Amino acid sequence: MSRLRPAKRRRANARAIGIAKRTLIKAERNACQIVKRSAAVSAAPKLHRPSAARTTARDVAAIIAGTAIAAAIPVQPASLSG
Repeated sequence: MSRLRPAKRRRANARAIGIAKRTLIKAERNACQIVKRSAAVSAAPKLHRPSAARTTARDVAAIIAGTAIAAAIPVQPASLSG
């Protein structure tokens, strides 16, 4: 079994430590960006969209009336003249 000479061993050890340190720094930076992005998304204002599963009888009447009004509005054909 062969051993590394002392100078090569120190050099190999220093290289391994340097690579690990760079990897750790990159991982920390990426984690920080992910946390900041998640925090920004969480802090954004939420739009309330009513669920169709929670529709009440009163809401159904309003939906039907709105649909009837929209259906009654005639659609203008697109002009073909250039």
